[in-house]
Amino acid sequence: MSKFLWKSIKKGDEYNLAAAWYGNDTTWRMAMDLNLIAKYGTINGTLEDKPQRAITYICDGIIGGQGDGPLHPDPLPLGVIMLSDNPAEMDYALALLMSFNPEKLPLIKNALELFPPNETIILDGKEVCWNTLKDFSIKTLAPPGWRGYLEKK
Repeated sequence: MSKFLWKSIKKGDEYNLAAAWYGNDTTWRMAMDLNLIAKYGTINGTLEDKPQRAITYICDGIIGGQGDGPLHPDPLPLGVIMLSDNPAEMDYALALLMSFNPEKLPLIKNALELFPPNETIILDGKEVCWNTLKDFSIKTLAPPGWRGYLEKK
């Protein structure tokens, strides 16, 4: 009965039961918890107030994915390799490069409170401000559950 009802009301790819939509309020929290555990977690399973290790985050964005990811993405020739000690900062930069509004991504918006970004970044060996990244952005197709919401407005 449930399959029949679902097929009768399904209108397109933007309607799905998966977590890949802008109103999901759990997935970003899980990713945030994992980052906090990696940075502040101890060997005995507790969290400390001070970082327990230095972490370098690496992004291979030479060819990324867009659209119906992560299982069925279309290629996105972003052409970047990034290194950062701040996961929120890296995600913010990637959102700008992908022409998305980082403030509309709950993970980034909330992570910036715990991992504040630096004032400037290094781009091709030069110190630049965040708005400079917008000059290098490319049009990116958002996932079906985020279309019309995530694009800059």
